[in-house]
Amino acid sequence: MKEYPVCIKLKTTNVFDSVARMQEIRTIQEYLDELTEWQPKMYSMKYLKSHYSIEVWFKEEQHAVMCALRWV
Repeated sequence: MKEYPVCIKLKTTNVFDSVARMQEIRTIQEYLDELTEWQPKMYSMKYLKSHYSIEVWFKEEQHAVMCALRWV
């Protein structure tokens, strides 16, 4: 099965502000849950600390497109 990647660049620039960074990640994850109608197997998410971004892999192309329109 093909998966569709989306890379979301985090806006929190201060790496020492862990509260803001976690809140931003939580906000993104809540959006992803709503987008996929709370089906956790419809996407996977990985935090890339070296790039200050989140990589999301979707099982459905329309979810990837909607996410890219919202966050990229």
